[in-house]
Amino acid sequence: MSFITTLSFKDLQRLREVVRKVHMAHYREDHVSDYECDRIIDALGPGVLEWDLKRLVDGKEAIPSS
Repeated sequence: MSFITTLSFKDLQRLREVVRKVHMAHYREDHVSDYECDRIIDALGPGVLEWDLKRLVDGKEAIPSS
């Protein structure tokens, strides 16, 4: 079972946004897709991503802008 299947759609969209801005900042534009974001989310695991999501929702941290 994938970690992504346990997330709400809203949380998944938030995590994808974080992954795009932080973890995929240097990827070529044609490699930045939801599928690739989901692979990174699964690879990082639930512990790290839940912490990132909690900080984002609580307003303690902003997503870096490009």
